[in-house]
Amino acid sequence: MTQAGLVTTRPFWGKAKINNIECVNFEGDDSVSKGANGGLRNAPGGTLMLVYKKGIQTAVTPYFFQVAQGTNAYTPRFHVTFTASTGKLNLLARRVDTDGTATATSTSAISTNPQIATIIMDYANAKAYMYLNGALDKTQDPMLTAGSTSDTDSLSLVLGGNLVSDVALWILFNKALSSGERTAMEVYFAARFGITI
Repeated sequence: MTQAGLVTTRPFWGKAKINNIECVNFEGDDSVSKGANGGLRNAPGGTLMLVYKKGIQTAVTPYFFQVAQGTNAYTPRFHVTFTASTGKLNLLARRVDTDGTATATSTSAISTNPQIATIIMDYANAKAYMYLNGALDKTQDPMLTAGSTSDTDSLSLVLGGNLVSDVALWILFNKALSSGERTAMEVYFAARFGITI
């Protein structure tokens, strides 16, 4: 991973803490990016887990995470944003390179308290799920059409964009986690970061 932008606007590890654990601090004009081969090639699903503390946003649509489409660095294969005016999470996704973008939006606004978000895109079964602190918040069914993603490398993977937040954890899985797998991860990280679920 590389830190994008000018030195003065790069995110800092350890500048902030979530429940006394150092994390990455984003101040709006910074991001962390990876070049080609960002992930989710020929994948039946994707799951993103985040541990974060949301700050006060000025940008309209800041994002936590993006895996770009295989043929276009600016279109989402798996893109997690939130809308500053409502505080709700958004998942934007494409299964294959020729698809349009499908969107799922959380029912609840995300908190300014430390929180765990788990966003699951089950490409194989055309469903999406959002969990906040272990509780199901949103099911989108259908979401796209059933099948695996395109067998092309994504052009980029970016963490943070117009984002004002402290983020302690990103984990991307090339699968839709099962209920047991998701619960085990959420319970572990809740204990690790002192978050009640």
